[in-house]
Amino acid sequence: MPKSPSPAAKARYLFLLRHAKADAYGKESGDLSRPLSERGQADATKMAGLFHEQGFSPARTLCSPALRTRQTFKALASAIPGLKVTYPEDLYLIDHDALLLKLRKVTADPASLLVVGHNPGLEILSLALINPKLGGDLAGLARIQAKFPTGSLAVLRLETSWKDLAPGTCRLEAFVRPKDIA
Repeated sequence: MPKSPSPAAKARYLFLLRHAKADAYGKESGDLSRPLSERGQADATKMAGLFHEQGFSPARTLCSPALRTRQTFKALASAIPGLKVTYPEDLYLIDHDALLLKLRKVTADPASLLVVGHNPGLEILSLALINPKLGGDLAGLARIQAKFPTGSLAVLRLETSWKDLAPGTCRLEAFVRPKDIA
């Protein structure tokens, strides 16, 4: 699995993290305020350990404002001090086309970017961006094609600028599900 790139590296990394497992919502609370379940808390902690172990330290984070995504990010932030995050309102349940446009508008050209969000947007976007001809984690690609479960992370490498991000421009470096972590 790749370590976080140095600022001078040409390659950029996009980390697509689906929020961990959330509680079902009841009549008194809506979808936006669903918290992580016990399993979700444990899975978010596993992913935080993975980020720490692999040296992943995204230069920027875009996180959906939903409670379950904020709690997932909080677990990462506890393992990786100094993570910079914004909570764009439009990231909540954003579709893959709108998310791609948002990523193309990223300013300051960060070497790495983390998106903590939802399906189906993350799954569809990752499948659109990944070019299997570039090699990489083809077994991971098959797992994404089957399902992008809660708490899962796709690590994509791109050799373009963010403004040139387009379908088929990324190599899948890794796809990790919480159940893949001991």
